[in-house]
Amino acid sequence: MFKEKAFNKPSDSNGNTDYIVDGENVAERREKLKRIISSIQLAYADSIYRQQTDEEKKSFSDILEDVNAYVVIEKLRSVDRIETNANGLVEERKELNPLFTRKIDNLYESQCLAKTIHNIDEQIDALQPIKDYVEDLEKQSRAKYQKEWAEDDLRKQKNENEVEKAGLFTLRNIDEHSTNKNVKKLKEEHFSDKDEFIEIVIPDVFASGEKFSKESILNSLRETANSIIDKHPNVAAVIGNSWLLSSPSAKKIIPFKILETDNFTNWSQLVDKDGNIHKERFNDFISSGKLPYNSLFGYMPSEEFVRRFSDRKGKINLKEINPVWVEENKDREFEQKEEESKIKKMFNKDTIILAENVDSMFDDFPVFKTSLEAAGIYNQFLSILKSGSGLTMNQINKKFSNEMTVLGAELKNHLTSEKYINKEIIL
Repeated sequence: MFKEKAFNKPSDSNGNTDYIVDGENVAERREKLKRIISSIQLAYADSIYRQQTDEEKKSFSDILEDVNAYVVIEKLRSVDRIETNANGLVEERKELNPLFTRKIDNLYESQCLAKTIHNIDEQIDALQPIKDYVEDLEKQSRAKYQKEWAEDDLRKQKNENEVEKAGLFTLRNIDEHSTNKNVKKLKEEHFSDKDEFIEIVIPDVFASGEKFSKESILNSLRETANSIIDKHPNVAAVIGNSWLLSSPSAKKIIPFKILETDNFTNWSQLVDKDGNIHKERFNDFISSGKLPYNSLFGYMPSEEFVRRFSDRKGKINLKEINPVWVEENKDREFEQKEEESKIKKMFNKDTIILAENVDSMFDDFPVFKTSLEAAGIYNQFLSILKSGSGLTMNQINKKFSNEMTVLGAELKNHLTSEKYINKEIIL
């Protein structure tokens, strides 16, 4: 797949080749590792582009998305998100900003593609204009929107600090509104479109300080099972999307039902437990053009998961969807979606909220208004809007983000108070 298949050392952005990722602290090593992985992802995308036939030709930016070149993609999305919000737009773009992708494609075709390459180092050097463009794009955005970037960095840090952990794993709640493409496949199984899930994610093991072993994985699974009992009894299944699920040893420990293979959703297998490039796997990748392990998406129903991994004994209560609630809410949900669409149009990026209009603002939206009244938060919501008089809705959400988060949680609790019924099981 790559030129000079015998080449076997990754390069960092300074042109140094080694398997060891050094640094004074974990944060520095993580950033250096990210640059190395980014270079490998770009080189792989370049190899795919060069091997395309005219009939199947994709743009370079499309291939970056196909192979999940997440370092570049995350930077592009972050810049777009910051600038979108700073300019008062309510809805964020789902696809990559076409201004960015066109620039990347132009740079690639005009400056990168014509260069002759003999090995992956030369390949990485040839792609430097794209790395420079992405870095400069973020740098310029940070200079222009300093306040917004500072707030975003704080939000990310807060989210990282508040994330739920279970040993090696972090636990991510996936609700019914998730746009996760893999979750949609669960609905082709026996799950309802109202079901919620817990996703287990394995972060940088070297940065967590945890020892990666069979015992630590089993302990993490036990903690996850007990967390489901204590905090998430309503989840229908535990899901995972990782190369570990295709590892022979991990398959025995975590026997998830596999729904899909996606070879390039997870690049972390090129990193070992110490945070260095995994020599053997990287060499295999350079030789074959394929990651050693497929990244698999799978699940295990929560009841089975709890029975298999919890160390609890006796009766416990999990929860399942209440069919009566589902039936009763069909009409309300249809009307609610229609109202939500109209409310979004009403609160476009340029709409200024004025205090004198707030009291009658939702008279034409009976489902929305009744829901907030029944949850006991309607007056509080109006009070926040009045306090933000002279601002757009997007600006109000930012200024009163904590208050809005609390009201959102209370509304969700009210709307789902009869969504579940108890399901007693004996361990």
